[in-house]
Amino acid sequence: LHYQITGTEACGRIWEQYGIQRMEIALSTVAELNALLPFKLGISIR
Repeated sequence: LHYQITGTEACGRIWEQYGIQRMEIALSTVAELNALLPFKLGISIR
C-alpha cells in the first residue's frame, strides 16, 4: 500500500506500518487462488 500521490507522481511512497505487509500478501494470495479455482474466495479485513 502506498500513501496518496500528489502532482504527477506515478506512485506515493510505501506506507510501512505494522500489519500492512501481512494484508498485502493475504490479498495477493486470495487473488492468485481465485485465478486457479472454479469458485471465488473473499477476505474480511477489520
